[in-house]
Amino acid sequence: MREKQNITVGRRAIKEKVVFRSLAILTISASFIFLAIVTLNITEPLPFLKLLFEVISAFGTVGLSMGFTGDISTIGKLIIIFVMFFGKLGPLTLAFSLAQPEIEKIKYPSEDVLTG
Repeated sequence: MREKQNITVGRRAIKEKVVFRSLAILTISASFIFLAIVTLNITEPLPFLKLLFEVISAFGTVGLSMGFTGDISTIGKLIIIFVMFFGKLGPLTLAFSLAQPEIEKIKYPSEDVLTG
């Protein structure tokens, strides 16, 4: 926004690769949390804020609860379990493990080309 070339925090430069990875983690996490909240909101007749607290707590694996997790349906419990697992494993780790990178069989030498 300030039209700077480099991203700096506390007199330290941050690589673009780190920024893009952080944005990827944020996007994947927010999408997953949103999907879990919508699914729980459909399956469980509980207030939205309580469900939001449970999902955020499960994703962060902090161990906090509003005390109604034992009263929800089996589907709701499975969703909470999956959210805990996904939060513990990490969204980027899971995305990288599911992605199948293309393995190059031949590597050519690189060379600088004179331009201009």
